[in-house]
Amino acid sequence: MCPNSKPREAEPCFYREPITVHIMSDPGHSWASVTIGDLARVGLSPSDFSRYSYRRGEVCALEEDCDLPIYLQALKRHHIPIDVRTYTTNSPAPCRKWNPIK
Repeated sequence: MCPNSKPREAEPCFYREPITVHIMSDPGHSWASVTIGDLARVGLSPSDFSRYSYRRGEVCALEEDCDLPIYLQALKRHHIPIDVRTYTTNSPAPCRKWNPIK
């Protein structure tokens, strides 16, 4: 079950340039790769997400079922256009070796 994460409210902002969201998929699951800075732009931080997401330095891999929708809703709330790029591998996704996001 998804955790009930209530992200902090941030001031709405309007961007003309889309944020690129990179979706990486392996045979078992998918994650969106976003930076800590991208999260902060919409009032989110790593603590807003479940233990099923990962982090390596300034990059987070948001789990597709519970955590990615939180981020996408925040982008929508801020009227930020989204450019989605997808990558698929038959091997385990590299983010599976990263540390949990929190």
